Amino acid sequence: MGPYLGPMRKILLYLPTKKAVSVLSKRWKSLWLSFPGLDFDSEEFPNYNAFVSFMDRFVDFSRERKSCLHKLKLSIQKSWSDQYRITRLESISLPRLKTVHLQLNVYANDAGLESFISSYPAHEDFSIVRSVDIDDNVNVLRVHSQTLTSLSVEFDLGEWGLGLLCFGQRYLGLWIDDPRFKYLNFKHELSDSKTISNLNSSVKVNFVGFYMSHGVGLSKQQMARNVFTGISRVRDLIISADIFIDCYLKEESLPQFCNLSCLKAEVCSSNVKIRETLQKPFESCPNLKSIFLVMTCTNPRALT
Repeated sequence: MGPYLGPMRKILLYLPTKKAVSVLSKRWKSLWLSFPGLDFDSEEFPNYNAFVSFMDRFVDFSRERKSCLHKLKLSIQKSWSDQYRITRLESISLPRLKTVHLQLNVYANDAGLESFISSYPAHEDFSIVRSVDIDDNVNVLRVHSQTLTSLSVEFDLGEWGLGLLCFGQRYLGLWIDDPRFKYLNFKHELSDSKTISNLNSSVKVNFVGFYMSHGVGLSKQQMARNVFTGISRVRDLIISADIFIDCYLKEESLPQFCNLSCLKAEVCSSNVKIRETLQKPFESCPNLKSIFLVMTCTNPRALT
């Protein structure tokens, strides 16, 4: 198939398998098994049973050939009228799995997802996107692993954020405890209760739309104080305007961020003065070397 196939394969990894192999040859049925990355959508098959049968044969064939996949993407479309179509996994072994991305899935329960996250010896990068208008059966997302170095948690708000209008009244929790993290990313994280602990000093944290609410027996400010205490050892911190203004600047008893060297924050308020905005970070971050503020202000007096 030519020496050019190696670099081309890397490019074609970004395409669905059916399209990728058709670029190389019309005889794709004999070529797709040689690809290091596969991308399948259940809607590309006549029915769901055909998709399951195909995947069973693929797994058996891969086991016989002892082939190693670098990337596998499965898009499983599930209708409301087919509640039990996907069989629950009883056991799974992925000893080389490093990166997992879960998007808009429904899980068995909290414990099932927690076990999935922590069961793989090589697992380093985990990201999850949850839906605001579908109950995914996870009340408390627990992340506790001795191998993970990167975590991303996001809620999909739907187009124009309309999904928030359908957001249920379930009490949701987030519990993170991992000493090996190097990067934490939160986008539109809506959990009511948040516990973050045991982070090392080299971790970078990004808060975008990190929702703070009243937890069980805690006020909004107490919840914010607990979160800031949990991340007080971080080196780099990025926070959006809602967290910076409503929680960070208003919290009177912030912990000391002794390791923080870089702070990036958004300030979108006509009621915040730049002098007050800069004073708080320097008081709580004694080793701060750089600060980046993105300011949108409609009140000229706020710039004094």
